[in-house]
Amino acid sequence: MIPLLSLRRTVPLKCAWPQPPVHRRESGSPRLTGRLLANLIGATVIGAGLVGLSGIGTAVAEDRPPALQLCFDDDPNNKPTLFALLDGVSARLAVRFDIVRVPWARCLLDVQSGDRDGAIGASYLPERDAFGVFPRDAGGQPDPTKRLSTEGYYLYTAKDSDLDWNGSQLLHLTGSVAVKINASIITKLKSLGAPVIEVNSDWASLFEMVIANHAQATAMLSDRGDRILNQNSDVSDKIRKIPLALQEKPYYLMFSHQFQNAHPDLTRQMWATIESVRNAPVSQPADAKTVPQGRPDQPATSAH
Repeated sequence: MIPLLSLRRTVPLKCAWPQPPVHRRESGSPRLTGRLLANLIGATVIGAGLVGLSGIGTAVAEDRPPALQLCFDDDPNNKPTLFALLDGVSARLAVRFDIVRVPWARCLLDVQSGDRDGAIGASYLPERDAFGVFPRDAGGQPDPTKRLSTEGYYLYTAKDSDLDWNGSQLLHLTGSVAVKINASIITKLKSLGAPVIEVNSDWASLFEMVIANHAQATAMLSDRGDRILNQNSDVSDKIRKIPLALQEKPYYLMFSHQFQNAHPDLTRQMWATIESVRNAPVSQPADAKTVPQGRPDQPATSAH
Protein backbone atom coordinates (compact mmCIF):
# COMPACT_ATOMS: atom_id res chain seq x y z
CA MET A 1 0.00 0.00 0.00
CA ILE A 2 1.33 3.45 -0.89
CA PRO A 3 1.63 5.56 2.28
CA LEU A 4 -0.74 8.50 2.31
CA LEU A 5 1.27 10.64 4.70
CA SER A 6 4.95 11.38 4.32
CA LEU A 7 7.28 13.89 5.91
CA ARG A 8 10.54 15.31 4.72
CA ARG A 9 12.73 18.29 5.49
CA THR A 10 14.92 20.55 3.42
CA VAL A 11 18.04 19.57 5.36
CA PRO A 12 19.63 16.10 5.83
CA LEU A 13 18.55 14.27 8.95
CA LYS A 14 20.19 11.72 11.18
CA CYS A 15 17.21 9.94 12.70
CA ALA A 16 16.70 6.59 14.37
CA TRP A 17 13.43 6.08 12.56
CA PRO A 18 13.35 5.23 8.83
CA GLN A 19 12.48 7.95 6.39
CA PRO A 20 9.13 7.32 4.68
CA PRO A 21 8.99 7.39 0.88
CA VAL A 22 8.09 10.83 -0.38
CA HIS A 23 6.63 12.32 -3.49
CA ARG A 24 9.17 14.72 -4.97
CA ARG A 25 8.68 17.37 -7.57
CA GLU A 26 11.52 17.01 -10.06
CA SER A 27 10.34 18.97 -13.06
CA GLY A 28 6.98 19.97 -14.37
CA SER A 29 3.79 19.88 -12.37
CA PRO A 30 2.47 16.85 -10.48
CA ARG A 31 -1.01 18.10 -11.23
CA LEU A 32 -0.28 17.86 -14.96
CA THR A 33 0.75 14.25 -14.45
CA GLY A 34 -2.54 13.64 -12.66
CA ARG A 35 -4.46 15.07 -15.56
CA LEU A 36 -2.56 13.01 -18.11
CA LEU A 37 -3.22 9.85 -16.12
CA ALA A 38 -6.90 10.73 -15.85
CA ASN A 39 -7.06 11.19 -19.62
CA LEU A 40 -5.39 7.84 -20.18
CA ILE A 41 -7.57 5.81 -17.88
CA GLY A 42 -10.78 7.68 -18.55
CA ALA A 43 -13.10 9.44 -16.21
CA THR A 44 -12.25 8.77 -12.59
CA VAL A 45 -14.93 8.83 -9.93
CA ILE A 46 -13.62 9.43 -6.42
CA GLY A 47 -16.04 9.72 -3.49
CA ALA A 48 -17.84 13.05 -3.35
CA GLY A 49 -17.31 16.11 -5.49
CA LEU A 50 -18.85 14.64 -8.67
CA VAL A 51 -19.58 17.02 -11.51
CA GLY A 52 -22.19 16.04 -14.10
CA LEU A 53 -21.34 16.74 -17.74
CA SER A 54 -24.31 18.02 -19.69
CA GLY A 55 -25.24 15.90 -22.69
CA ILE A 56 -22.81 13.11 -21.87
CA GLY A 57 -24.77 11.31 -19.17
CA THR A 58 -21.69 10.52 -17.05
CA ALA A 59 -19.82 12.09 -14.15
CA VAL A 60 -16.16 12.74 -13.47
CA ALA A 61 -14.43 13.68 -10.28
CA GLU A 62 -12.73 17.00 -9.73
CA ASP A 63 -9.16 16.48 -10.89
CA ARG A 64 -6.93 15.61 -7.92
CA PRO A 65 -3.20 16.03 -7.55
CA PRO A 66 -1.17 12.87 -6.82
CA ALA A 67 -0.25 14.39 -3.45
CA LEU A 68 -0.93 17.58 -1.52
CA GLN A 69 2.26 19.53 -0.94
CA LEU A 70 2.08 20.87 2.63
CA CYS A 71 4.55 22.67 4.89
CA PHE A 72 4.93 22.83 8.65
CA ASP A 73 7.04 24.85 11.11
CA ASP A 74 10.41 23.13 11.57
CA ASP A 75 10.81 23.83 15.29
CA PRO A 76 11.81 20.62 17.14
CA ASN A 77 9.40 21.41 19.98
CA ASN A 78 6.34 21.31 17.74
CA LYS A 79 3.95 18.57 18.78
CA PRO A 80 3.44 15.62 16.42
CA THR A 81 -0.24 15.06 17.25
CA LEU A 82 -1.41 17.00 14.18
CA PHE A 83 0.13 14.27 12.04
CA ALA A 84 -2.21 11.74 13.65
CA LEU A 85 -5.20 13.92 12.74
CA LEU A 86 -3.97 14.34 9.18
CA ASP A 87 -3.40 10.59 9.00
CA GLY A 88 -7.11 10.11 9.63
CA VAL A 89 -8.04 12.73 7.04
CA SER A 90 -5.82 11.17 4.38
CA ALA A 91 -7.30 7.73 5.07
CA ARG A 92 -10.90 8.94 4.80
CA LEU A 93 -10.38 10.92 1.60
CA ALA A 94 -7.70 8.69 0.02
CA VAL A 95 -5.51 11.76 -0.33
CA ARG A 96 -1.76 11.65 0.12
CA PHE A 97 0.12 14.40 1.98
CA ASP A 98 3.73 15.24 1.21
CA ILE A 99 4.82 17.31 4.23
CA VAL A 100 8.04 19.27 4.50
CA ARG A 101 9.33 21.09 7.59
CA VAL A 102 10.64 24.57 6.85
CA PRO A 103 10.92 27.86 8.78
CA TRP A 104 7.44 29.28 9.23
CA ALA A 105 8.06 32.49 7.30
CA ARG A 106 9.20 30.46 4.31
CA CYS A 107 6.19 28.15 4.66
CA LEU A 108 3.83 31.11 4.38
CA LEU A 109 5.68 32.48 1.36
CA ASP A 110 5.67 29.08 -0.35
CA VAL A 111 1.89 28.88 0.10
CA GLN A 112 1.43 32.43 -1.16
CA SER A 113 3.41 31.65 -4.32
CA GLY A 114 1.62 28.33 -4.86
CA ASP A 115 4.80 26.29 -4.44
CA ARG A 116 3.01 24.59 -1.54
CA ASP A 117 -0.67 23.70 -1.45
CA GLY A 118 -1.13 24.49 2.23
CA ALA A 119 0.36 25.33 5.61
CA ILE A 120 -0.33 23.17 8.66
CA GLY A 121 -1.21 25.05 11.85
CA ALA A 122 -1.83 28.62 10.68
CA SER A 123 -3.81 30.94 12.94
CA TYR A 124 -5.95 33.57 11.27
CA LEU A 125 -4.83 37.15 10.86
CA PRO A 126 -6.46 39.52 8.34
CA GLU A 127 -3.10 40.07 6.62
CA ARG A 128 -2.81 36.33 6.02
CA ASP A 129 -5.68 36.51 3.53
CA ALA A 130 -2.95 37.53 1.08
CA PHE A 131 -1.10 34.26 1.76
CA GLY A 132 -3.92 31.73 1.60
CA VAL A 133 -7.50 30.79 2.39
CA PHE A 134 -9.15 29.69 5.62
CA PRO A 135 -12.46 27.87 6.17
CA ARG A 136 -15.32 30.36 6.51
CA ASP A 137 -18.71 30.20 8.22
CA ALA A 138 -22.00 31.45 6.75
CA GLY A 139 -21.12 34.98 7.82
CA GLY A 140 -17.77 34.93 6.05
CA GLN A 141 -15.72 34.69 9.24
CA PRO A 142 -13.03 32.06 9.89
CA ASP A 143 -14.85 28.92 11.01
CA PRO A 144 -13.32 27.48 14.22
CA THR A 145 -15.32 24.25 13.81
CA LYS A 146 -12.93 23.41 10.93
CA ARG A 147 -9.80 24.01 12.98
CA LEU A 148 -6.95 21.57 13.42
CA SER A 149 -6.52 22.55 17.07
CA THR A 150 -6.90 25.33 19.62
CA GLU A 151 -3.78 26.59 21.33
CA GLY A 152 -2.98 29.34 23.78
CA TYR A 153 -0.14 31.82 24.03
CA TYR A 154 1.19 32.29 27.57
CA LEU A 155 3.76 34.55 29.16
CA TYR A 156 6.84 33.04 30.78
CA THR A 157 9.08 35.18 32.96
CA ALA A 158 11.83 34.89 35.56
CA LYS A 159 10.75 33.49 38.92
CA ASP A 160 11.81 36.68 40.71
CA SER A 161 9.94 38.94 38.25
CA ASP A 162 6.80 40.83 39.33
CA LEU A 163 5.32 40.71 35.83
CA ASP A 164 1.68 39.61 35.76
CA TRP A 165 -1.30 39.48 33.41
CA ASN A 166 -4.86 40.03 34.68
CA GLY A 167 -6.67 39.40 31.42
CA SER A 168 -6.85 43.03 30.37
CA GLN A 169 -3.46 44.58 31.08
CA LEU A 170 0.14 43.69 31.78
CA LEU A 171 1.16 44.57 35.33
CA HIS A 172 4.68 45.59 36.36
CA LEU A 173 5.93 45.51 32.79
CA THR A 174 9.40 47.05 32.83
CA GLY A 175 11.11 45.36 29.90
CA SER A 176 10.50 43.75 26.54
CA VAL A 177 8.80 40.51 25.52
CA ALA A 178 10.72 38.12 23.26
CA VAL A 179 8.79 36.22 20.57
CA LYS A 180 9.55 34.31 17.41
CA ILE A 181 9.51 36.35 14.23
CA ASN A 182 6.09 36.63 12.56
CA ALA A 183 4.32 35.15 15.60
CA SER A 184 0.61 35.93 15.58
CA ILE A 185 0.78 37.08 19.22
CA ILE A 186 2.82 40.15 18.24
CA THR A 187 -0.29 42.18 17.41
CA LYS A 188 -1.78 41.42 20.83
CA LEU A 189 1.40 42.32 22.69
CA LYS A 190 1.76 45.63 20.89
CA SER A 191 -1.88 46.49 21.62
CA LEU A 192 -1.04 46.04 25.31
CA GLY A 193 1.89 48.43 25.01
CA ALA A 194 4.60 45.79 25.35
CA PRO A 195 7.94 46.34 23.60
CA VAL A 196 8.49 43.29 21.41
CA ILE A 197 11.73 41.64 20.33
CA GLU A 198 11.31 39.32 17.36
CA VAL A 199 13.87 36.53 17.28
CA ASN A 200 15.07 34.26 14.45
CA SER A 201 15.54 31.18 16.58
CA ASP A 202 13.78 28.26 18.21
CA TRP A 203 11.45 28.33 21.21
CA ALA A 204 14.14 27.32 23.71
CA SER A 205 16.25 30.34 22.79
CA LEU A 206 13.47 32.63 23.98
CA PHE A 207 13.84 31.22 27.49
CA GLU A 208 17.59 31.82 27.29
CA MET A 209 16.92 35.49 26.57
CA VAL A 210 14.79 35.80 29.71
CA ILE A 211 17.36 33.97 31.85
CA ALA A 212 20.10 36.27 30.51
CA ASN A 213 17.94 39.36 31.25
CA HIS A 214 17.79 40.30 27.58
CA ALA A 215 13.97 40.27 27.86
CA GLN A 216 11.59 40.47 30.81
CA ALA A 217 9.40 37.72 29.43
CA THR A 218 8.67 35.57 26.45
CA ALA A 219 5.29 34.74 24.91
CA MET A 220 4.88 31.33 23.34
CA LEU A 221 2.38 28.56 22.74
CA SER A 222 1.95 26.64 25.97
CA ASP A 223 2.42 23.25 24.37
CA ARG A 224 5.93 24.25 23.31
CA GLY A 225 6.80 26.21 26.44
CA ASP A 226 5.52 23.61 28.91
CA ARG A 227 7.37 20.83 27.11
CA ILE A 228 10.67 22.73 27.38
CA LEU A 229 10.11 23.41 31.09
CA ASN A 230 9.21 19.78 31.79
CA GLN A 231 12.28 18.49 30.00
CA ASN A 232 14.88 21.00 31.22
CA SER A 233 15.32 21.52 34.96
CA ASP A 234 17.93 24.20 34.37
CA VAL A 235 15.19 26.24 32.65
CA SER A 236 12.29 25.37 34.97
CA ASP A 237 14.41 26.32 38.00
CA LYS A 238 14.58 29.89 36.70
CA ILE A 239 11.37 30.42 34.72
CA ARG A 240 7.72 30.52 35.78
CA LYS A 241 4.60 30.49 33.65
CA ILE A 242 1.92 33.13 34.20
CA PRO A 243 -1.20 30.94 34.48
CA LEU A 244 -3.75 33.06 32.61
CA ALA A 245 -3.62 32.65 28.83
CA LEU A 246 -2.57 35.76 26.99
CA GLN A 247 -4.58 34.67 23.95
CA GLU A 248 -6.19 31.47 22.69
CA LYS A 249 -6.71 30.93 18.98
CA PRO A 250 -7.82 28.20 16.57
CA TYR A 251 -5.19 26.86 14.18
CA TYR A 252 -6.09 25.76 10.66
CA LEU A 253 -4.89 24.00 7.56
CA MET A 254 -4.53 27.08 5.35
CA PHE A 255 -4.67 26.34 1.62
CA SER A 256 -3.10 28.39 -1.13
CA HIS A 257 -5.35 30.48 -3.34
CA GLN A 258 -4.05 28.50 -6.30
CA PHE A 259 -5.03 25.16 -4.73
CA GLN A 260 -8.53 26.32 -3.76
CA ASN A 261 -9.13 27.72 -7.26
CA ALA A 262 -8.05 24.43 -8.85
CA HIS A 263 -9.71 22.11 -6.31
CA PRO A 264 -12.64 23.89 -4.60
CA ASP A 265 -14.54 20.68 -3.80
CA LEU A 266 -11.51 18.92 -2.35
CA THR A 267 -10.69 21.99 -0.29
CA ARG A 268 -14.15 21.96 1.29
CA GLN A 269 -14.00 18.20 1.81
CA MET A 270 -10.65 18.51 3.56
CA TRP A 271 -11.91 21.09 6.06
CA ALA A 272 -15.11 19.14 6.71
CA THR A 273 -13.14 15.93 7.25
CA ILE A 274 -10.74 17.66 9.62
CA GLU A 275 -13.75 18.57 11.77
CA SER A 276 -15.09 15.02 11.60
CA VAL A 277 -11.77 13.35 12.47
CA ARG A 278 -11.02 15.84 15.25
CA ASN A 279 -14.39 15.18 16.89
CA ALA A 280 -14.19 11.40 16.51
CA PRO A 281 -13.42 9.23 19.58
CA VAL A 282 -9.68 9.03 20.13
CA SER A 283 -8.28 5.81 18.69
CA GLN A 284 -5.22 4.68 16.81
CA PRO A 285 -5.91 2.49 13.78
CA ALA A 286 -3.80 -0.63 13.56
CA ASP A 287 -2.39 0.44 10.21
CA ALA A 288 -1.86 4.11 11.08
CA LYS A 289 1.17 5.70 9.48
CA THR A 290 1.57 8.67 11.77
CA VAL A 291 4.91 10.30 11.14
CA PRO A 292 7.33 10.39 14.09
CA GLN A 293 8.64 13.74 15.29
CA GLY A 294 12.29 13.99 14.30
CA ARG A 295 14.51 16.90 15.20
CA PRO A 296 15.52 19.20 12.35
CA ASP A 297 19.21 20.01 11.99
CA GLN A 298 18.48 23.73 11.85
CA PRO A 299 16.38 25.94 14.18
CA ALA A 300 13.09 27.42 13.15
CA THR A 301 13.03 31.07 12.18
CA SER A 302 9.40 31.95 12.80
CA ALA A 303 6.17 31.06 14.58
CA HIS A 304 2.51 30.58 13.93
